Amino acid sequence: MRIEAALVAGLSGAGMQAGPAVSAVLLYRLATYWLPVLPGWLCWRSLQHRGYV
Repeated sequence: MRIEAALVAGLSGAGMQAGPAVSAVLLYRLATYWLPVLPGWLCWRSLQHRGYV
């Protein structure tokens, strides 16, 4: 949560309004942290199914 708060503060300090700054930071977190989980999980299941793991 500290990183997100710092990113919002940085964007707000650079002149961006608070609402779009929060949206941009949440979208960034979704794209860099949560979206890669799905392909990774699918690959893991595929490797287990084939007996490699």
